[in-house]
Amino acid sequence: MPISNPGGEPIPFIKVESRNIVAASGNVSYTGYGFKPKALVIIAKESAYDGVSIGSSEPATASQCAWMKPTNIVGGFPNIIFLGGNTSTYQKAVISSYDADGFTLTWTKVSECAPGTITMQVFAFK
Repeated sequence: MPISNPGGEPIPFIKVESRNIVAASGNVSYTGYGFKPKALVIIAKESAYDGVSIGSSEPATASQCAWMKPTNIVGGFPNIIFLGGNTSTYQKAVISSYDADGFTLTWTKVSECAPGTITMQVFAFK
């Protein structure tokens, strides 16, 4: 969703993406952003558990996130997304590349999670 920006300050393009939490590991491209991002902020929630991941990245694709459960902050991780039932059953993602029309995440599935959907609110910056 484009936002008016008369002052010329960097503002994000905002889009909702999703992923099946039981999907296999691999690269997934997310397109439709209309430019090559230089940075991302992703707030992700999964339907099977009550966790939230808040992650950010910078132009060299380094990223970090915090994984929070209802009762505590589980920890910080060197990923843009980290979600799951516990530290033994989860999905995590790192930025593989910034692309001409979006970005690619490399997902890693660690053990089997309960079926559900990861919903991601993506803020992409030019």
